Amino acid sequence: DSLRPEGGCEEICGDGRNFGKVECDDGNTVAGDGCDAFCQVEDYWKCEGGTMTTADKCVETKAPIGTLFAYRNNSAYLKFNEKMKLGDVALTDFDVSVRGRQKGKYQYEIDEFNLVSSDLMQFEISWEQPLSGSED
Repeated sequence: DSLRPEGGCEEICGDGRNFGKVECDDGNTVAGDGCDAFCQVEDYWKCEGGTMTTADKCVETKAPIGTLFAYRNNSAYLKFNEKMKLGDVALTDFDVSVRGRQKGKYQYEIDEFNLVSSDLMQFEISWEQPLSGSED
């Protein structure tokens, strides 16, 4: 940070010092790491911890995306595009939507789920209408 002729400090983006005048400063002006070249927090990132002597640390917050891997006997297996941390995961942590060729919305309840591995999850699903049939 540098002194201005009229007094006070001028925030320098990318120097790894956050005086609170910018959203973030991770010590560089590289985009794609959470804090962009203008010291703004990028979409799907969270940056914090920066002070007058330390840089902000940024972590990605975008949720993994799951796609149907297998379906058998009301068990759906979702394969995710990235590994998830195994641990305290609740069903409310997930936004599940079902889309298909049938008109209208699918009505279902997720009875339970199980993390099979860091990128595979099993859901037990109860459907309120059949998934097969002809379109009207």
